[in-house]
Amino acid sequence: MQLMTAYKRRYVIVGTNKGRIYHYPVGGSNEEPGELNVEVYINPNNNSAAILHLRQAFHKHGMVYVTAFGWQIINALRSEDSGEFCRFDDDGNAFRISSAITDKSTGKSLLYVATANGELLVYDLKQNHKRGQPCLPVHRIFVVNRLSPLSLQIIPNHLLVATDSELYVYHVKWLFKKKKKGAHRNFTIRKYNPFLFDWLFSTYK
Repeated sequence: MQLMTAYKRRYVIVGTNKGRIYHYPVGGSNEEPGELNVEVYINPNNNSAAILHLRQAFHKHGMVYVTAFGWQIINALRSEDSGEFCRFDDDGNAFRISSAITDKSTGKSLLYVATANGELLVYDLKQNHKRGQPCLPVHRIFVVNRLSPLSLQIIPNHLLVATDSELYVYHVKWLFKKKKKGAHRNFTIRKYNPFLFDWLFSTYK
């Protein structure tokens, strides 16, 4: 679910487990919500894959929806997509997605997708926005080499990646350097100590 302001009104954008997206005007209007006929068409045996995450796409009325098979940019207030569906896997396999978040803090329009097996996928939304362009991640990183759902959060210029026992802090600009040395700082934490998070957020403001 996401909030969006358009045409001097606010809307709630909702994705369902049936692969449909709806927008609801906020403010006491009696208008009926309109359904966006956006289907997950990458798997012919299942064209109603659940919408797992909805995130803003940094252009007019744009939203990114994420399923187990891939992601796509749509116009959240019209029945149309704005780009090709980006598959996570060329064979159409389902991924166990644990978190997804978008980021524009460094001037780039990025989508981070985290999996339950410790993998982080980084996409450039502008690069993959037009039809006919290859839809490949700009980075594909195994944060941990074991089964561990990743949780994501953004602070200015940094990406926080939490596992079941550790917290990784990535400087976003380092993700685009060829050399990976020093690409992250690793904090081992116990039970997600709230004092550590308070210190971390004050340090990286």
